Formats: sequence, structure tokens, C-alpha cells
Amino acid sequence: MFQMSSQAAAEYGGYSGQAADRYVAARYGSWSAAAEHHRVFGWY
Repeated sequence: MFQMSSQAAAEYGGYSGQAADRYVAARYGSWSAAAEHHRVFGWY
């Protein structure tokens, strides 16, 4: 599961899994990099 602001949803194409993939790729590069960020900082 994921959460996304309405602004991010508009930018990345809605609230679908594909939009989440695009957001994570743009912000972190990959889901594994997002998971590492979460491990270090407690959020992603």
C-alpha cells in the first residue's frame, strides 16, 4: 500500500500502482532504494 498527495497523484497519473511506481522511480530510483531510505529515516 502507498499514500500519495493529490498533487503527486496529478503529476504521476492517479492513485494506481503504476503511478506509485513512477513516483518512486522519480524520487528514489527504485523500490529497493525507497525501502533503504525508509530503513534509515523511518519514512519514504
